[in-house]
Amino acid sequence: MLAAEVRQLSQVSYGRAAWAIALQWIVIAGSLALALHFRHWAVWLVAGAVIATRQTALGVLMHEAAHYHLSSRKWLNDWMGDLLCALPIYMTTVGYRYEHMRHHLHTNTPEDPTWEKTQLDRDLLVFPQGALKTFRVFLFDLLGLHIPRMMRYLRSRTYLHRLVTGDPPRLSAAEHVRWFLFHAALITLLAVTGGWIPYLLLWLVPSMTLGTVLFRIRILAEHPATKAVDEIQDTRFVEGTVLERLSIAPLNINYHLEHHLFPSVPCHHLPALHKLLVAHGIYRPGQNHFRSYLGLREGILGWLIGRGRVLPATPGPHDKDA
Repeated sequence: MLAAEVRQLSQVSYGRAAWAIALQWIVIAGSLALALHFRHWAVWLVAGAVIATRQTALGVLMHEAAHYHLSSRKWLNDWMGDLLCALPIYMTTVGYRYEHMRHHLHTNTPEDPTWEKTQLDRDLLVFPQGALKTFRVFLFDLLGLHIPRMMRYLRSRTYLHRLVTGDPPRLSAAEHVRWFLFHAALITLLAVTGGWIPYLLLWLVPSMTLGTVLFRIRILAEHPATKAVDEIQDTRFVEGTVLERLSIAPLNINYHLEHHLFPSVPCHHLPALHKLLVAHGIYRPGQNHFRSYLGLREGILGWLIGRGRVLPATPGPHDKDA
């Protein structure tokens, strides 16, 4: 019964994927237009914050492309993934896929590249820690002071790193073409419009400040940095508030436990998958099920600073609809 329903939920919808990508770029374009129209620092600040959340969403869509969830045609999936999602945030779909598939196969073990990077940067990626240390980590992220260390975490997914080092996966001819086309189009657009300053202040700066904070909270929420036990204990589902689901965990990436159990299911079907799994009793409050990202008592932030508490195993608002 469950297997049949999961197969149904695993159907890839090109239309839904295309709309999800288009929606992020519509919001980005609208934010840019408002900032350029009003020319006020407060509008630019808000626009930059909104754009940082959509950059996070593009990262989630790159993740979807890594699982071939944008299109059943693999070549189209990777073109969409690179040109519209990964390259705008400085990465490549294939580079991310190579690392991410090993993460799925070896979650929280030495063979997991994400785990390995965590152990090499323990003071920024291994929690819980005290409130003061946690605040300092996020403050330094917001100020852009952790960019060199964040790039060390992300560089294996980039085109230039793979080009210079020859690290796997080997760059394909299609990747070379996509990288050239994207950057030729970007440079041409900026040269024609004179948009270098807006690109710097409304794209690069948000990605290196607030975008870094959002990314760190999400990756810290997805898995504890403890020795692997099993997939259910090593991965989490976070309900999240409306604002958190729009900023920290857009496009249902908060259903990370569900994704790890059934990675064939596209992001738009993860809430339905969650409802199917509720009856199986896999959700353990305070361990793999948290109410929010920024809550102190029932949220990930409380866990990060060592002040959260394990909740009684009562159903959450998502579970009541199951």
